[in-house]
Amino acid sequence: MKPVFWGDGTRWGDPNVYWGSPSYRLEPGDPGYVNDPNFPPPPPTQSKPHRMSADIIPQSEENLKDWCDLQVSDLTAELATQMSMTEADRAAFLAANNTLLALLNPILQKQKELDELRANLVLAERVQVPIIRTQIKRAKTASGCTPAIQTQLEWLADAQNFDPNTARPTIKAEALRGRVKITGKKPGFEAYNLYWRKKGDVEWKLMAIRKRKFPYFDETPLAVAGTPEVREYMAIGVINDEEAGQPSEIKEVVYAG
Repeated sequence: MKPVFWGDGTRWGDPNVYWGSPSYRLEPGDPGYVNDPNFPPPPPTQSKPHRMSADIIPQSEENLKDWCDLQVSDLTAELATQMSMTEADRAAFLAANNTLLALLNPILQKQKELDELRANLVLAERVQVPIIRTQIKRAKTASGCTPAIQTQLEWLADAQNFDPNTARPTIKAEALRGRVKITGKKPGFEAYNLYWRKKGDVEWKLMAIRKRKFPYFDETPLAVAGTPEVREYMAIGVINDEEAGQPSEIKEVVYAG
């Protein structure tokens, strides 16, 4: 998928081009791409060589724990002496790793417990949610179930008050280790398109197209490794594959990698 602009050679009628804000063209391999001989795909662009991060410290918490465990277990006194590392330097090095491990271990344990709880929730929802829906549907047929009661209990779908011209998604952005988590809601919309840019830039970059669920994780690397940057995010609702409504509020977050 790549953005298109007026005058860039894009021909009207191309089934893979979507005109809007922004406009873009689906490329081979993108969901929804149509193979049309009248509109062949553009020649492939030469990919840039992948630049590996020079940072040897792992980014993810799980990998960082394993790395710190390795330092503590394998940096023996003999090995330190061989590398001309003093005992004081070795002690400081091991203490730093153990400090990180003391924080990482409970975090990873809580994450494991949370994953197990979420798995149980998924299983419970499959059984309990149909029961809840059935009871609500039955109760709403009663004459005493007034619109006021349904509003109070939030039994009315957002779509009933949905205006595709004025509605807008809502999003939040949270910086995590190695990625940014974007959560939000898209009431009344079938999907959403997500955009991002570095604060100070003018142009928005299309990050995710026709996504139906939150959260979305931005794993775009830092422009300069080791240098934090302020990123901005904005979402637009999608109906029938076309952007609709108003853009969400712009949310910014400081991302340090």
